[in-house]
Amino acid sequence: MFDGEDSEVERESKDRYEQQSILTIAAGGEHVRGEWTFDYQLGYAKSDEDEPDALYYTFITEDDSIEGDMQRVIPSISYADSVNDFNNYEIDEISFEDNYAKDTENSIKANLSKTFAEDPYLSEIKAGVKYRTRTKTVDSNIYIYDGDFDDMDPTQFAASDVDWGLGDFGPGLNRGEMRSYFNQNRGSLELSELDSELESNGASYETNEDIFAAYFMGTFDINDVHIVAGVRYEKTDFDTAGMRVELIEDEQLDVEEVVNTPWQSARSYDHFLPSINVKYSISEQLIVRGAYTQTISRPGFEESAAFQIIESKTEEDDGEFVTEREAEVGNPQLLPYESDNFDLSIEYYPGQIGVLSAGLFYKQIDNFVIFADVAGMQGWEGFDEVIQPRNGETADLTGLELSWVKAFDSGLLLSANGTFSSSDATTLLDGEEYKTSLPNQSDTVGNLTVGYEDNNWSLRLAMTYKSKNLEEIDGDMLRMEDAHQQFDFMGKYYINQDLTVYFNAININDEPYYHYFDRRSQNAQYEEYGRTFEIGFNWQL
Repeated sequence: MFDGEDSEVERESKDRYEQQSILTIAAGGEHVRGEWTFDYQLGYAKSDEDEPDALYYTFITEDDSIEGDMQRVIPSISYADSVNDFNNYEIDEISFEDNYAKDTENSIKANLSKTFAEDPYLSEIKAGVKYRTRTKTVDSNIYIYDGDFDDMDPTQFAASDVDWGLGDFGPGLNRGEMRSYFNQNRGSLELSELDSELESNGASYETNEDIFAAYFMGTFDINDVHIVAGVRYEKTDFDTAGMRVELIEDEQLDVEEVVNTPWQSARSYDHFLPSINVKYSISEQLIVRGAYTQTISRPGFEESAAFQIIESKTEEDDGEFVTEREAEVGNPQLLPYESDNFDLSIEYYPGQIGVLSAGLFYKQIDNFVIFADVAGMQGWEGFDEVIQPRNGETADLTGLELSWVKAFDSGLLLSANGTFSSSDATTLLDGEEYKTSLPNQSDTVGNLTVGYEDNNWSLRLAMTYKSKNLEEIDGDMLRMEDAHQQFDFMGKYYINQDLTVYFNAININDEPYYHYFDRRSQNAQYEEYGRTFEIGFNWQL
């Protein structure tokens, strides 16, 4: 933090282990009786994420030698040697966390179809139903210690200097020493019960979503024209339960407490979603396709969960008491993303040069989701900052897709594709319209792949590119994600039909992750992750 004589430096450590597991079980059958086919399937899926015994340290020092230029992609910071001297630091906070998330889904579906071999136009009719019930539970237990560090010497945790290309950060932190100290002295450390309660209750919730779907469709063949048309009905029942947690620190009333208010929300909605797809085979080498569809996409559970984390602080400032309130909240009232889609494409199969295709698309979108600061809006009057996912008003997306794929007899594979689009979106916040591009939508996306395939090997070297895109509205500024270009390698060797060995190299070119406000030079977030290498095997029973 740059603030003249009051400048501060924080050094943080993260010592955590995360374990994820996924289990999927499906069983079903298919029965054919002449022109009739009946199939069905039962499914169960469970995924969980366990983060036990995570330990975080925060060290702090004051130093007025710090100067910096943040108006750059990589900020420029200068400081005296004292900033890297651990003797000048003290422990500000230790956080110990046990976090567990579980997501389970049960489903059942059935389809019935009939073919018409003798009908000159109608080829098939098909109908089906599906029911899916899903539950996600997040349980967080966070313990924050912010006192009784007087006898702690930060130099005991110092390790060798960090080799980091972004700057000189001085000595690193010894993870083993920090965990050993915490395990031995936890009982004597001062627990911040209010902060611990705020973070634990605010991060815990349970969400249930039940979806019933039914569809009816028909397939028609009229000379060289193939038509698939139908309608789908979906009904969604959604409920979520969590906590509205507010930390109140009021010097005027001499109050310091956490107020927990259970928060539950439920809603139901349904949609009829028609679609029609037409394929016209002009010749064996040239095919034209057209489609109109209506689609929906439901909000993510993390966005629609019932949680509110509020901090309210009243302090004296120049003889007057001033209250500042900030919040981070979910939004159970989010509506599903709705889209009317128009697509037109042409495919050319010339033989020697592979497959060429081009497509035009247009989408008219309602209820897209964007994160925004909604302080001052209804329900959040008197707040200084409230970050919440909200539904935008409307958006339009128009684009062109180009693709080329060529497989050679030698096993060599080449492919290239690109999507070029333009979008306009309107978001209404506190009576003011914000005209932006569609959130998380890059105008240009491209992929280039060189590969090799034979009976034993599958090799791919891929380049992916996407241009900048809007992330969120932060006050009066737009937070943008910068353009990103990345090279990855994926290789598989098939030992037999059941056993495969694989090797992956991800982000070979060490592309950074960068966010900025309004203009590219105004840094919001810059991170480097390096390269990732994976080796393993898949065994199919």
